[in-house]
Amino acid sequence: MQPYRILAGHSFGGLFAIHALITKPTLFNSYVAVSPSLQWENAEALARAEEFLKDQKELRVTLYASIGNEPGGIGESFDKFKEALSKTNIKGFEWQAERMDDEDHGSVVLRSHYFGLRKVYEGWQGPRDMKSGAVLGGLKGADEHYKKLSERFGYSIPVPENLINQMGYQLLGANQPEDAIAVFKANVERYPASANVYDSLAEAHERGGRLDLAEPLYDKARTLGEQNNDPNTQIYKANYERVHAKLKETTKKQ
Repeated sequence: MQPYRILAGHSFGGLFAIHALITKPTLFNSYVAVSPSLQWENAEALARAEEFLKDQKELRVTLYASIGNEPGGIGESFDKFKEALSKTNIKGFEWQAERMDDEDHGSVVLRSHYFGLRKVYEGWQGPRDMKSGAVLGGLKGADEHYKKLSERFGYSIPVPENLINQMGYQLLGANQPEDAIAVFKANVERYPASANVYDSLAEAHERGGRLDLAEPLYDKARTLGEQNNDPNTQIYKANYERVHAKLKETTKKQ
C-alpha cells in the first residue's frame, strides 16, 4: 500500500468530497466529486467552497468534478462551483470540472470515476517514441521521469522492473546488444530478488554467444524461481538445461 489517498463520492458523497477538501484539504491527496449536491441547505457548502478557493495560495491536491445532464439546483450550483474554480490561481492545485450531457445522475458515476482517475494520474506514462514505443531518453530518461513522479505524488516511485526489461529487449531488437546488456544489468542491480531479471540478462549473453556468462545467470533464475514459486520456473529450468548441455558439448569437442 502506498501513502497516496484518494476520496471519491457521488451525489451526497460528492458533497462530502467537497466538504473534506475545504475543511481538511491535506487529509487526501486527490478528490473526485461526481454530481456533488452543492445546492443542499441553501447552497451553504457552495458558499464555503467559494470562500475557501478565494483564500488559498497553495494547495497541492488534485480535484476532478463532474455532473450529468442535471437541471435545477444541482446543475446551477455545479456551474457556480466551476466558475469559482476557473478564477483560482492556487499553486500546486490541479483541477478539472466538466459536464457530461449524455449522462444522467445515475449513469454519470462510472465514466466520472474513470476520467477522475485519469486526471489524478495524468502524465504517469513517460514520453515514448510514437513509432517504436521506446522510452525517450532510455533508462536515464525513465529515471528522470519517475523522479518527477515521486516528487509529485510524495513517495518514492521506482522505474518498474517490467519497463526496464522491455527497454532491454527493445535494444536487443534494434541490434544494440551491449546497450541491452547494460540495461539488463541495471535491472538485476535494482531487482535482485526477481528471477526474471537474471533470465533476461542470461538471454542477452546467450544471443551474443557468451554461454559461459549465460549459464550461471540462468541457474540463478532457476533457483530464485523455485524459491519464489515463480510461474515461469519451468522456462528458467529449460533455459538453464539447454545452455548447460551446450557448454558440456563444447567442452567435449575441445
